[in-house]
Amino acid sequence: MNVATTTGQERLLSTREYVLQNADGVIFVADSSLNKMDNNLRSFEELKSFIYRENIPILIQLNKRDLEDAVSEDRFRRIMKLPLSKKDSLGFRIIYPAVAIDIRELNNVKRIFIDIIQKILRQKLS
Repeated sequence: MNVATTTGQERLLSTREYVLQNADGVIFVADSSLNKMDNNLRSFEELKSFIYRENIPILIQLNKRDLEDAVSEDRFRRIMKLPLSKKDSLGFRIIYPAVAIDIRELNNVKRIFIDIIQKILRQKLS
């Protein structure tokens, strides 16, 4: 299993498609700022268009939860057209709130990596 990252910058769009061709799973990192929701939605839709296998696991890290204009998780779900439930059919959270630059939040950031690995393995073994 490989872990790779791609940038969200528009000028590097082609690298995202290339990396996602061989991905076993995806962690989509979204910005909590209300004024970033259009960018989040566009990037998420683009991401889904690059995924070639329908069953590839996608988990979402909702980052920058410390911002003053941080959108609520429920509103984020509606904007991003995500299920309104907190967990998916396998029992994994759909959204993982985080403040990536806060060392006290490290466990929240680690949790999403642990869960994506477990979800990938569960799918590969079933």
